[in-house]
Amino acid sequence: MKKHYSLILIGMLLAAPVIRAQDSRYAVYFTDKDTAASPYSLEDPGAFLSDRSLERRDMQDIKVQLTDLPLSPRYIDSVKPLVHHFQNRSRWLNLLVVEAPDSVVPQLTSKTFVRSVRHIAPAPGKNSSTALRSTLQADSSGKKNTSTRIDSSLYGHTWGQIEMLKGHRLHQGGYQGRGMTIAVLDAGFKNVDKLPAFDSLWVNDQIVEVKDFEDHDGQVFDSHQHGTMVLSVIAANLPETYLGTAPKANFMLFRTEVTRSEFISEEYNWVAAAEFADSAGAHIINSSLGYTTFDSAAQNHTYQDMDGSSTPITRAADLAASKGMLVVSSAGNLGNDPWHYISAPADADSIITVGAVDENHNHASFSSVGPTYDGRIKPEVAAQGVATVVQGADSSLALGNGTSFSAPIISGLMACLWEKNPSYSNMQLRDLLLNNASRSDNPDSLIGYGIPNFSMAGGLGLETIAPAAIRVYPNPFKTHFYIRLPEVSLRDQTICVDIFDILGRKRYSRQYTGTAPRTIQIDALNGAPSGMYLIKISLDQKTILKEKIIKQ
Repeated sequence: MKKHYSLILIGMLLAAPVIRAQDSRYAVYFTDKDTAASPYSLEDPGAFLSDRSLERRDMQDIKVQLTDLPLSPRYIDSVKPLVHHFQNRSRWLNLLVVEAPDSVVPQLTSKTFVRSVRHIAPAPGKNSSTALRSTLQADSSGKKNTSTRIDSSLYGHTWGQIEMLKGHRLHQGGYQGRGMTIAVLDAGFKNVDKLPAFDSLWVNDQIVEVKDFEDHDGQVFDSHQHGTMVLSVIAANLPETYLGTAPKANFMLFRTEVTRSEFISEEYNWVAAAEFADSAGAHIINSSLGYTTFDSAAQNHTYQDMDGSSTPITRAADLAASKGMLVVSSAGNLGNDPWHYISAPADADSIITVGAVDENHNHASFSSVGPTYDGRIKPEVAAQGVATVVQGADSSLALGNGTSFSAPIISGLMACLWEKNPSYSNMQLRDLLLNNASRSDNPDSLIGYGIPNFSMAGGLGLETIAPAAIRVYPNPFKTHFYIRLPEVSLRDQTICVDIFDILGRKRYSRQYTGTAPRTIQIDALNGAPSGMYLIKISLDQKTILKEKIIKQ
């Protein structure tokens, strides 16, 4: 399995639990929900969904469906004598994950209510040929952030990765994720219970759920720092040093990922966690995980499986969206790998898949690309995933590479956007995001609809410039020409001027951040061949003028 991790891992031996000989982990799929005998009913959803979950659905006019019903207690009781342990269960996919002797599989499959039985992993503790392997991004720096460039006293080192998306505009409007709950599904959250960057979460009771869906021991703060770094991008709050994208949101911290081995059972852990997030009332799921290949080649996915419906985790991601949650997934870090495409669940069609760019808005070579196998645009958007500033488990700041970190930038800002627009559905918010991104009129397979502009998506009333108010003169010109802007306060918006030749090659580019001069002199084409050129003027990554200009 390829994971979207982002800093070099120092492997640590994990204590192997005692297991029974010949046990394996199986997904036991049931044929139906046994509605005639089940004590659960669609007429009484409060018996299995929280008030917060029902409120989220009511706000979006989403009805409780058959997939919401818990598994049949009668079926579970019938299976129980044959298995040693119930690992997880899924209402949405109608299955139990069990640990049982391999010898009982024929007995399980013979039951009339069992549709199929799938081997998904050896029992925990059995070594695989690649146990303890690390698939962290090789191009990650892992260096402490010693930069002194701080453009805002409030944000400190995170200013660049938030300002790129104009996320600070939402914060300035008072929107920092209050009342929104984000479920973070990851490999562990080492020292989140101790680090000063997360103190405010505990003081203000913003950590509302903590669960381990692999070991079921409730310990998520002692295992892995990947989730710590991902969470920091959203939630860390160290004024004047480090501020996340949604520091006032509530959080559910779920461990679903296993680092000691790589089996498809991890996808089933993810499914169970997503369902718990739904039933407990989460609004957003952030998933910086991805799956392609496993220790068992028989479990491997193919690019053909990236069709939005073939893998368990992808089906669950779409079902999560159908329940009114906004699912944000990293695209993957396989852009330089022979696979190079997105990985599950990034192929799901109703979620937001996030690619990575550098601080100059250029696509990161490692960022997995689209399209999906069935031809849909992926990723949807991109954010900074090169030298993203993250909080490490040792209390130091670090620079990390990976879509693992671009995804939570989007998750946090979407929480702020939803806080501002509480009556919107998850799909309306998704459309709002895509329609206010830098490539919304011409999406591609690298960064999708582009880099979002949350200021515009939030409708915060920024002043804009109409194309008719811009003058480019003289035209034709000999050595230089001028761009005349109207009298308008640009505040901290960015004007970008690009010039291309007839073959589409960029001959000139300059950005003006803050207050651009009303009259800009361009002499970059002095000495260039005569002919036609194209000038493009953008405001906050949105093209507002394209005009042909002739050099004599």
